[in-house]
Amino acid sequence: MAILHDKNLDILFEAASDNRRTDLNSWVPDWSNAGYSGTDMRGAITNAHFCACGPTNLSYQFSTAQNHLHLRGKLLDTVIYRAETMNMSCINEVHNILRIFRGGSQGPLGDDRVSLRDAVRELHGVFQVMRAWADVSTWYAGYPAAGETPKTALRRTLLYDDPETNGKAGLDAAFESWYHVMTTSDAGLDHLAWGGQRTTTSNVMDPEEERSVKLIGRMKMGAYFFDAMVFSNRKCLFTTEEGYLGTGPDLIQHGDRIAVFARLCMPFVVRPMGNGRFWLVTHVYVHGIMYGQAWDGDGDGARVDEIVLV
Repeated sequence: MAILHDKNLDILFEAASDNRRTDLNSWVPDWSNAGYSGTDMRGAITNAHFCACGPTNLSYQFSTAQNHLHLRGKLLDTVIYRAETMNMSCINEVHNILRIFRGGSQGPLGDDRVSLRDAVRELHGVFQVMRAWADVSTWYAGYPAAGETPKTALRRTLLYDDPETNGKAGLDAAFESWYHVMTTSDAGLDHLAWGGQRTTTSNVMDPEEERSVKLIGRMKMGAYFFDAMVFSNRKCLFTTEEGYLGTGPDLIQHGDRIAVFARLCMPFVVRPMGNGRFWLVTHVYVHGIMYGQAWDGDGDGARVDEIVLV
């Protein structure tokens, strides 16, 4: 088994996939239905700066029948809301859409299975999902992580807190413009796009789609919009009982628990199965616990749990 051979638990990052077999234990990858890898941003970032478990020692044990995996970790929180999933399958066509809309010539679509109309519809869908996600951040007066607000937590969450992206020149201004647009009423969006009265000019888009494309292409928010779309594509936003924001694959459900495991750099969502056992759902990003803030350490008095995965 990979865990015994490699002497680490990183194989658990491969367990989540879209159509995995139901007869496998949750912590066993389905190699016939590959997990998230390559350009799929749902994949775990295992060689980055995340260290959700803090500095800790590897600890695991198999049940006698080797169908349960006992891990040392902590159950931290509970998912109470899961927003709609962002889905842009033709993400490479966005710049082509904007070029056409500005009056330029149409370049070839990178995927001949995708029509321009479909790409516009998806881009508008991303715009609407982002508006819903931004609205979630307005539900909370404060954020549980010290020095954070729900607004700044959202900014970093949608970018996976990527250091290189966070440091881009002009990104703060782009985010402020993005957040303003995303939290503006429909009437306010009409004013931003057309000066108040809709004047649809496109035979490719309906008015709301045209409005979305206008705002993405003409407002300062474009840089943040594109980065957030890349990092958060095919993920959902969720909130927890304690008020944390997170993103992850759309396998997540209301009532799932947030857990961190010894020697694993990202948190996981696990699903209670009764009798103190849990189903491993997927790794996730949860803003405010990615750098060991929720881990007490390995010393005397540290509060840790034995979490049994089935």
